[in-house]
Amino acid sequence: MHDHTPDLAKIAEALSDLDWLPIDPQRSWLDGTVLLMAVPEYRHVHGVVTDAWFYEFAVATISCDSDFFSLECNGEMCSWDLEDCDWYVVISE
Repeated sequence: MHDHTPDLAKIAEALSDLDWLPIDPQRSWLDGTVLLMAVPEYRHVHGVVTDAWFYEFAVATISCDSDFFSLECNGEMCSWDLEDCDWYVVISE
C-alpha cells in the first residue's frame, strides 16, 4: 500500500458529522463490537495504482478473545486488518 496521511476532510460529506476516531493499536476491543471503518483505497488507472486515494467505508464486527482477533464484514472475514484503517466510529459495543 502507498503511504498516505489520514485525512478527515476525505470522509464522505454525509458521514462527516459522525464522531470519527483515529485507529489506536493500543486500544482494547470487546467481542461483538460493531464499527464503521474508513479504509483508504487507491485509484487504479488502466490497471496501475496511482497516488490518488479515497476512503471506502465498511461496517465490521470484531470477533476476539484473549488469543484471537478478527474483523468480519457481512459474516465473512474482512479483506483488510484494523491497521489498514485510518478512522472508525463505534456503532455498538
